[in-house]
Amino acid sequence: PDWMRSALRAGRSTNNTTTTMMFTLGVEGDLPSGEHSWDVSLSTGRSDNVVNQLGSMRLTSYRDVLASPNFGRNAVFDPNPWEQGGFAESVPTCTSGLPIADDRDVSQDCLQMISPALKNVREMTQTILEANLVGDLADMRAGTLQYALGLSYRENSFDFVPDNLSDVQNQVDPIAGLFPNERSFGEFDVSEIYGELLIPIVSDGPIGVEHFNVELGGRISDWSMPQMPNLETYKALIDWGITPRYRIRGGFNRAFRAPNLGELFLRRTQIFGGGG
Repeated sequence: PDWMRSALRAGRSTNNTTTTMMFTLGVEGDLPSGEHSWDVSLSTGRSDNVVNQLGSMRLTSYRDVLASPNFGRNAVFDPNPWEQGGFAESVPTCTSGLPIADDRDVSQDCLQMISPALKNVREMTQTILEANLVGDLADMRAGTLQYALGLSYRENSFDFVPDNLSDVQNQVDPIAGLFPNERSFGEFDVSEIYGELLIPIVSDGPIGVEHFNVELGGRISDWSMPQMPNLETYKALIDWGITPRYRIRGGFNRAFRAPNLGELFLRRTQIFGGGG
């Protein structure tokens, strides 16, 4: 409502705080022959995100205030009427009431009662360990037959915790107009082995074939998820240099898009849509 936006000095909005940490370490070197080189790298990081949602309204509390005389002016509430000694409970008050039928200023205790500052927290982590070996295999008529071999291990995780008031299991005081959701979390890891060959076929050939190379590659991925089988991908590419200025490149490959964390582990979330 307009009066609530004016009293809070903010409409429905968010304050986001993101903290990201990244650490990378790598080593590399050459084998004694000088024709092969290697590298090993480790990368790990995490991102923490805190989102404060402003301008929300507790639906049950709002209705309780409206149902009080004079729209809640000088209202005093008992959150736990079954407990007579006041143990472990407060005494919420609403001094001004709400400006439903007039332009009264809203007191801070009324705002505090009906408008919470929701807090959602998300944590994401990723670690990658990779090792590569590259070099020359043999001298061919058109050039050097080159190769690359590699091993990779990657793990990802995330944990999203919404504010309890917007949780799907919140039965007492839901947030008005906010789609409910619930905590989502999960993790996976994948181990991969891959290799490539660069095969020179023609070099300084006849007119129209300045060079012609073939590139072959393959990868096997072993996912930790039981429903995900080992995946095999491959590629076969050509590099045809018509002249030093003009080149044609193309090929065929088989690939899979890895599912993201949200697609894998997102829990119940209400959405709104329409069609015609």
